[in-house]
Amino acid sequence: MQPTELVNAAILKLGRPAAPIVNRWQYYGMACINMKRILIDAGRRKRVRARFEGDLQTMLPAASVPDLQESTAVRLAIEALRRHDPLAAEVLWMLKVESRTLREVATAQQRELWRVSRDFKFAVEYLRHRLESPAPRVR
Repeated sequence: MQPTELVNAAILKLGRPAAPIVNRWQYYGMACINMKRILIDAGRRKRVRARFEGDLQTMLPAASVPDLQESTAVRLAIEALRRHDPLAAEVLWMLKVESRTLREVATAQQRELWRVSRDFKFAVEYLRHRLESPAPRVR
């Protein structure tokens, strides 16, 4: 991210504060906090795709298809999981893409920790099964 982009995003995010700004140091402090949050969010977004695909490659069997087809197969498998069990798909997404812990996911979903863990294991097995089984032939 370019410095000008960062400053512009921080100013836009700052908007109109609820309390009046007393002096410029308070303004700089608020802008600094916003810039830090923007950089952290940008870093997370940048790593999401690589981390998610890397984790899935370690959890799921290696396929002998080109990368584009493999990522398409993973996407289709995740969509099938979302249709089959939306909670398990959400748990998988929150754990692997958003980098949350099991406890954070359980709190966010207002569910017991063991249920979230069970759903994650189910999601991984579901994806493994979908990716290992041959694709149905269309006639």
